[in-house]
Amino acid sequence: MDRAKRTLQRAQLSEQIANQLEEEILSKGRAGERLGSEQQLCERFDASRTVVREALKILHARGLIQSRIGSGAYIVRPDVQDLSQMVARIIRMDRIDYRSIYEVRYYLEAAAARQLAEHGTEDDFNALEAILRKLHNRDLTVLERLDLDYGFHESIARRSGNPLLALLVETMAYVFKDVIKTGIFVAGGIEDAIIRHQRIFDAMRKHDAALAERMVWEHLDQSRQNYEVYYGIR
Repeated sequence: MDRAKRTLQRAQLSEQIANQLEEEILSKGRAGERLGSEQQLCERFDASRTVVREALKILHARGLIQSRIGSGAYIVRPDVQDLSQMVARIIRMDRIDYRSIYEVRYYLEAAAARQLAEHGTEDDFNALEAILRKLHNRDLTVLERLDLDYGFHESIARRSGNPLLALLVETMAYVFKDVIKTGIFVAGGIEDAIIRHQRIFDAMRKHDAALAERMVWEHLDQSRQNYEVYYGIR
């Protein structure tokens, strides 16, 4: 058998082992659990160390394991931040424009606000109110304000009661922050954002779902206009 064919077979076997281990991790694994030593995996799959190591590299690239020298491989939860950066790169490569980004913000954030207005607790609203108080600080740096602004919307999604909705908003973090930051530099943008965040919060705290949804739409419509002003789009 020539070298090219052996390399191909080895790669195919590594992929098969990685796929089987991935299924086990996703179906019954827990973050922090030890996957097993290389020797154990070699014996289990009747494979060489080279094949097993390549399988572990595949799992590491998928964000499912972390290797510790002298200890073995351990299961980890995929990092949403890595996924968020990947989504941002795809959006740039595919030339997806700001209008599409705002449409997604409309649907995700309006749904989250409606959900929280319907089911939110005092603990939820107290946590959001604490973010709003910090946003009133005029001495915040751009990065601090950006993190708090996005954090307000992300917290609404996280407290909405829908974990998938929260995950989707978190996955869009890099993209949403990129459009949010333009409002910080537009004249009156900071004051307007503070007022509109407060309106969203007040509607949710009154458990007025329809009003909360409308306030989100109005806030994001103004945010879109700020984006267009910042980039000179007409």
